[in-house]
Amino acid sequence: MPTEKVGLSMPMKNSDNKSELLATRVTPRLKDIIVHEARAEGLDVSEWMRNVLIDELKRRGALRAGLMPPEGAHDRKSFNRQF
Repeated sequence: MPTEKVGLSMPMKNSDNKSELLATRVTPRLKDIIVHEARAEGLDVSEWMRNVLIDELKRRGALRAGLMPPEGAHDRKSFNRQF
C-alpha cells in the first residue's frame, strides 16, 4: 500500500524559532493513523505531533510550570505553537 509523503517539504515560517529536527520511522499503518488524526484536528502532521509531544512532556512534569498554559485554557494549538 503506497503511503503519501506528508510534511517532508513544508517551508518553515519566518516567525518560527523552530530550528531543530526530530525524525523517527513508523510503520505505514501508524503513519496512516497519525495523518488521519492530524487532519481530523485540522493540523499538519508536524504540528499535530508537536502537540502530542508537548502534552506528554507536560503530563510527565518535564516542562517548567512557567511554560504551562493558564488553568482551564482550552486553546492548546496557540499555546503549543511557541514550542
